[in-house]
Order: sequence, then structure tokens, then C-alpha cells
Amino acid sequence: MTHLLTPGQTAYRQYGPLHVRIDRHHEGVTITTQVGAERNPILSRTFTNAQIVEGRKFQAYLRDNAHLPVWQIEAGVSALLATAAVFDQAEQDLIDGINATMGEKRAELNASTEQARQIRDQVQAQQANTGGWYAARKTARNTIPFRPTATRVHTQPPTPAQYDRIRQHHNGRVTCAPGQAWTLLRGIVDRGYADRASIEYKPGTRQYRAIHLNKQGWALLGQNIQEQAA
Repeated sequence: MTHLLTPGQTAYRQYGPLHVRIDRHHEGVTITTQVGAERNPILSRTFTNAQIVEGRKFQAYLRDNAHLPVWQIEAGVSALLATAAVFDQAEQDLIDGINATMGEKRAELNASTEQARQIRDQVQAQQANTGGWYAARKTARNTIPFRPTATRVHTQPPTPAQYDRIRQHHNGRVTCAPGQAWTLLRGIVDRGYADRASIEYKPGTRQYRAIHLNKQGWALLGQNIQEQAA
């Protein structure tokens, strides 16, 4: 019934001993319940426009339980509204959590955008002095040590397979073991243990053949050696 009324309209319903008045206004709906000649404050509620669904459930509850003693109806209403409040709070907590996460992601994106802007400015400044656009593009590739991703892989430690290949380096040169995918090397670069400028590609492809450890890669080996010794 509440959804059939327009602001300013009133409807009356008789549910057993319950005399129910429904007033629709611009801000929502008010349901006033009388038992006999007296208004019952527990069975009378106001719902905002955002709570219209709860208002319908409240009205349906009065209708379906009017055969019960009034005190049982009151107890049931209290439980009904308490449950609704719990779900409302849970929903709000979820919304707050999503907003907080989006705020963090937005901050990360802004930081990445600012880093890219700074690199662009550096490349443009160097372009006039380094032989034109192609040289500037090469400079840009060498400037970015790793590739930020949505999964934040650049903040993660190497996988056991990656660390094993790093340990098997030859003078800092890291290759894949037989049967391993070249993307293993890309994962090492993404984590910042080798620079893009160090990538060796398979002839005629963009697949990695080898990479060379940078300072962070060498530091990783030193750190793990110290941990094993300890």
C-alpha cells in the first residue's frame, strides 16, 4: 500500500484489533497504529523515502500478525526493526570499506600518474640533447625500473622459482631453466630486481632470453645469504 500512495495522501486499514493509518509525505511515510482508542508507540513508525521497503515490510508484518496478542506483535516488531538495523549497518560498513579501498587505489593511481608525468618531462627535456625521439624513447625505457600493475606485483617478493633462477645467475645474468616460460624473467623485472634496459630478447620476438640483476637484485641475494647464515 505504501508504494501506491502519493505525497499528501492517507489510507486506513483495519487488521484485527489494530487500526492502522498510513500517511504518505514528501520525506517518506508514517504508519500510525491504534489499539482500541489509543495510539501504540511501538507499532507506530516513520520511514524515510530510502526506507520505503522497510515500511512495506512493517505494514505487512502488522497485517499478517494481527491475530496474535498485542504484546507478541510488539516483541516481533522490535526484533524486525533490530534485524533491519543490523543489515543497514552491515551495508553501510561495506560501503565505507569500498570507499576507503577506492580512495587508496585513487591515491596509488595519482602517484603513478605523477611519476609518469615526471618521466615524460625528463624525456622531453632530454630529447633536444640526445638525438631526437628514438633516443628519448630509449631513455624513457631505461628510466622505469619496473612496471607497476593493478596487483602491485612490484611490491611482492620473488616466487620460489624466480628466486631459484636469480641464485643460478652467471655474473648477474639470469636465464630460464629448460622448459620454463620466459614470463618468469618478466616477473623478476616487474618486481624490480632487474632493469628493463638489461633485457635480452629472443631474436625477432619480444620474449625475454635473459636479464641482468640490478642493485636490488644483488641486495636480494646478499640479504638471503645473511638470513641463511643466521
